[in-house]
Amino acid sequence: MLTLQASQINEIDLSLVKRIGIDEIALVKGQGNYLAIIVDLYKNQPIAILQSRRSEELRKLFEEWGSVILFQVEEVSIDLWSPYKNIVMELMPNADITAERFHVMKQVTDELDTARKLEKKSAEKLDNQQEKKRVLAGLSKSKYSLLKNEESLNEKQKLKLDLVKSVSPNLANMHQLKEDLRNIFETSKSWGDGVIKMLD
Repeated sequence: MLTLQASQINEIDLSLVKRIGIDEIALVKGQGNYLAIIVDLYKNQPIAILQSRRSEELRKLFEEWGSVILFQVEEVSIDLWSPYKNIVMELMPNADITAERFHVMKQVTDELDTARKLEKKSAEKLDNQQEKKRVLAGLSKSKYSLLKNEESLNEKQKLKLDLVKSVSPNLANMHQLKEDLRNIFETSKSWGDGVIKMLD
């Protein structure tokens, strides 16, 4: 059985654990076979690796920790997958649940890409052929330029991004918000600092 307890991974003292992360890793990419990994976020060290991410496996592990340990956990970082969230809410009542950065950004970029597709569909229905051609030219092959980190774009991609912004104020605004959020993740020392930056 591929379950590694705390004593087997760097001898982590559970009595000191206050912040944990729950995530999964794929055994073979693209085949849906995942392991769950629990990490001590203060020490950035794994606490346990489970042979699957099923809620039954997680529940068994956490119940073995006991209520004293579970009640002292102050924060749990997850990808907001509902089985993770439900178990944390049930077994760790004193823990704040936070969304892991990668999954937050993925959700943001997915929303941006969905908006891009909707804008393109709307443009295809325009009666004004000249305007239709102008907007579609701006939106065509724009996915990479919109979703990739702006600082990583080459000159051709930057030009495409400028073109997208010129034909769609909505996408321009969403892209800027995406970049602002990414900048918060890159530069803020705490979530509090990040929230303040977003409100400025």
